[in-house]
Amino acid sequence: MAIIQDKSRGTYYISYKLRLPDGTYVTRNIRDKDWTKKSIVKNLEEGLIEQDKKNYLVKQHRNQDQGLEAICENFITNFGISHKRQTTYNANIVLNKYIIEYFKRYKTKNLDSVFSPENLDSYKMWLSKTACSSYNYNEAMRTLRQLTGYAYDLGLISSETYNRSTRILINTKENSVKDAKLKCWTPEEFNTFLKTFDKEDQKRKMFFEVEYYGALRIGEILALTWNDFYPEQKRININKALDKNSEVTTCKNASSCAPVDLPSFVVDDLLEYKKQFKCVEGNNYIFFIEPTSRTSAKRMMDKHTAMANLPDITLHGLRHSMASRMINKGLNVLIVSKHLRHASTQQTLDTYSHLFAKITEGVMDNI
Repeated sequence: MAIIQDKSRGTYYISYKLRLPDGTYVTRNIRDKDWTKKSIVKNLEEGLIEQDKKNYLVKQHRNQDQGLEAICENFITNFGISHKRQTTYNANIVLNKYIIEYFKRYKTKNLDSVFSPENLDSYKMWLSKTACSSYNYNEAMRTLRQLTGYAYDLGLISSETYNRSTRILINTKENSVKDAKLKCWTPEEFNTFLKTFDKEDQKRKMFFEVEYYGALRIGEILALTWNDFYPEQKRININKALDKNSEVTTCKNASSCAPVDLPSFVVDDLLEYKKQFKCVEGNNYIFFIEPTSRTSAKRMMDKHTAMANLPDITLHGLRHSMASRMINKGLNVLIVSKHLRHASTQQTLDTYSHLFAKITEGVMDNI
C-alpha cells in the first residue's frame, strides 16, 4: 500500500492491492478531494483500507449472489491479512473440515437461515461427535464465531442472528481432555531419552537439550542462529521462528520474543559444540545448515523415543515437560510464565492449572 500524489489534481490518494479468493489481485484506489496534505491521509490510511476491503467484498457477495463456500473463501482471505500465514493455514483447515463440511448441506444462500438457532444447535451435536478432542471442538467454535462476526460486519446476517450465534457457539470445558493433551516426560524419562545419543550424535542431543531446558516451541529452536546465543549471560534470545514451510517468520506473539535462560552446563555444552565448526557465522543456524522441517525433527525424536522405550510425546511435549518440572519444584506461576514467555500468568494457569493444584498437597501438614 502507498500514498501517492496526484499532481494534476493537487491531492493525495491511497493505493493498495487486494487479494481475491481466486488468488488474483485487484488494485484499489481511495480518493478524496480534501486530501491536499500527505499527513492527513497517513492518519486515515489503515482504517480506510480496512473499510474499503469490506465494502468491496460486500459488493462482490451481492453482485455474484455467492453461497457459503465463497463467503468462507473471502473470510479466510481477509483473515490472512491480519494473521500469520501458519495461523491462517490452520484456520482454513478447521473451516473446511468442521464448518463447510457441515453447513454445505443447506443449499440456501440466505445466511440468516443457514445460521438459525435450530441449525446451530444441530451443528453442535454433530461437532461433538465429529471432533476428536475438546481442542478441535473449541477451535471450530471459535472459527465459526469469527465467521459469523465477519458476515455481520459485511451486513450479510442480521444483528439478531449474530447475537443468537454468540450465545449458542460457546466453548466446552473438559479438563480431562486437557490433561491427556498435555503429555510430557518426567526428568528421569528425559534423561533416559538423552542417553540414547552416542558421542557421534551430540549435535542432535544438544538440539533436544536446548529445546527442553529453554522450553522452546519447535519453530523457535529451528530458527536459532549463533547471533541469538549469549554465553556470558547464559541465555538465548528468541526473536523469530520457522513456520511449517521452513520459512522464517515472526514469533507466535509479542511476549514470545524474549531472552531465555539456560543452565550453565547447557551453555558449556553449546560452546564445546560450537568448536566443532571451522567457520561459524553469526547468521548460521545453530543446529542445521539449511532450514529444517518439523517432520525431520519429529522423526529424529521418534527414533530415540523408541530406543529409550518411552511413551510417545510431541515435540511440544518437551516444553510441557519443562513447565511440569518447574511447577513440581514449587516455582511460582510468575517465574514459570516468564520462562515460557506467556502473554500473562493467566495463560499459564489456564494451561497448567491441574498441575498447580497438586503443589498444595501436604502444605497443611507442614504448617
